[in-house]
Amino acid sequence: MFWFFAKAAGLLLACLFLVAKKLRLTVPLLYALAVPTVFRPWYLVHTPLAEGIFYVLLAASAFSWVISLAKWIIRSKRETQIALDWIRKHREELV
Repeated sequence: MFWFFAKAAGLLLACLFLVAKKLRLTVPLLYALAVPTVFRPWYLVHTPLAEGIFYVLLAASAFSWVISLAKWIIRSKRETQIALDWIRKHREELV
C-alpha cells in the first residue's frame, strides 16, 4: 500500500513539474519546495525576505509571459501584413 502512495506522489510531482515547465514556473516551484524544507532555519528567521524572493521569481515569470505575448502579437501582425501584401500583389491571378 505504501508503494502505491509513493508512486502516486511521484507521478503527481512529475505532472506538477511538467505543467511548471510549460508555464515557465520551474524555478519558483523549486524555490517553493526547497527553501521551507532544506533551509528551514534560515526560512523561519528570514520569512519576509524568503517570501519576497519568491514573489520576485513569480514576477519574473509573469514578465516573461508578457514579453512572449508581445513578440507573438508583433509576429502575427507581421505575418498578416505579408499575407495581405501577397494578396494585393496577386489579386488579378486569384480571380
